[in-house]
Amino acid sequence: PYNSPYMDAHLITNEATRKMCTISPNVNITLAKGLTFRSRFNYYVFQRHNYEFYPSTRPTYAAINQGAVAYRAETDEYRLTNENTLSFKRTFRRLHNLDLMVGFTVEKFKQNNFSLKGTGYLSDDIKWNNMTAIPDKNNLVPSSSLNERTRNSFLGRFNYNYKKRYYWTFTARVDGSSNFAANNKYAFFPSGAFKWMISNEPFMKKAHWIDDLSLRLSAGMSGNDAISYYRSMEALSCSTSGYLFGSNQPLAVYPSRLESKDLTWEKTDSFNVGIDFSILNDRITMSLEGYMAYTKDLLYTMQNAAITGFTSRYANIGSTENKGVEFTFTSRNISRRNFQWTTNWTIAHNSSKVTDIATAYGYVSTYSRSGYMLYGYAEGYPANSLWGFQYEGVWHTQDEIEQNKQTKTYAGYSKNRGYARYADINHDGVLNDKDRIYLGSADPIIYGGFNNTFKIIKNLSVGVYFTYSLGGISSNFVIT
Repeated sequence: PYNSPYMDAHLITNEATRKMCTISPNVNITLAKGLTFRSRFNYYVFQRHNYEFYPSTRPTYAAINQGAVAYRAETDEYRLTNENTLSFKRTFRRLHNLDLMVGFTVEKFKQNNFSLKGTGYLSDDIKWNNMTAIPDKNNLVPSSSLNERTRNSFLGRFNYNYKKRYYWTFTARVDGSSNFAANNKYAFFPSGAFKWMISNEPFMKKAHWIDDLSLRLSAGMSGNDAISYYRSMEALSCSTSGYLFGSNQPLAVYPSRLESKDLTWEKTDSFNVGIDFSILNDRITMSLEGYMAYTKDLLYTMQNAAITGFTSRYANIGSTENKGVEFTFTSRNISRRNFQWTTNWTIAHNSSKVTDIATAYGYVSTYSRSGYMLYGYAEGYPANSLWGFQYEGVWHTQDEIEQNKQTKTYAGYSKNRGYARYADINHDGVLNDKDRIYLGSADPIIYGGFNNTFKIIKNLSVGVYFTYSLGGISSNFVIT
């Protein structure tokens, strides 16, 4: 019996429904001149229902008189967000422009999942509409879960500019996330920026063709809490897949995850410098930006000693750095009422490096084969590093094999003619982890895109987009 694609396409029923609703009321109140209170609510609800039915006439089922298989799953998601801000804006003597803001935000997310699968239904007409209509309730498999997450933030911002030439911005926020351990849910993230509008200086008045010439400097810290729910907590799992005792299958409950009691935010310190330049009524715009980013307390799955009963645990480990430069060029080639042509070109370079891995091995593997790391993080190397053995062809003659026993130049899984051999880096005659070498990085040397947008008549736009990357393990050129 064989379930051919043709038979499955005609016999299997697979249906899905999605329902979504969003409600976003807003409140704006002017308390005094320049003083405004804003409150925004957003309530989002999403429901997903999946239904699958495999009839008893499916060839492999009919051959053993198994009966039909029915499955249904339901997911409900709810997200409530509330943002409250109090802002103050004033201009003094037409020279000083002040903008102050304080606020509080909170987000609550909840997800319910339930699924039920049954095997051995006698009727193909009922499908998934009566999941209890099954002769043997042991063939009815339920599953359910609940996920909840809460975030909140206390924030403040100070903006000031003098004669629209010198701009200062300072922000501070305290963010909290329920994903982390009890005493590490909150972290403080400050930032600051300065902008000098050189084109607004008196000595630039004669340069009418320059619309914008400005210098930007910024520094700040940001956080990342993008981990799955409850990762800081120990977990229990249950199973009923053990042996049958009489007519009963006992429930087994066992620890499935270690507690990460110190788990907290992943933090990135960023430093940016940029120059903006625009001429001819913004027909040509250019921007050059350089940046440095240092990330610490990375959220990562660590290998754990198997003797503890757990092969991995979640932790904040190590640090990385990213440095790069980006250049953007935009030109409005044609700008008429019924036809517009805009060109945008970008080129960028980024280099990354793992500065601290905080493990006894000196690396963390993300992909391995036969116990050897092929992709992962190693201290002093780029974050997207590839590793492996240096291929040195195959064994050709028995004389080569005998000579290598003395020189120990090569090593391999097999020392027979025709089999692959690799460079024996430490000359111990054995192919092992000490012979693994750095093969290169998947990160390109430069990358970017070239985009042309044509706006025709009123509501018709046509775009041609090229992306490219040069260097790294592979180079790409894509046209869309």
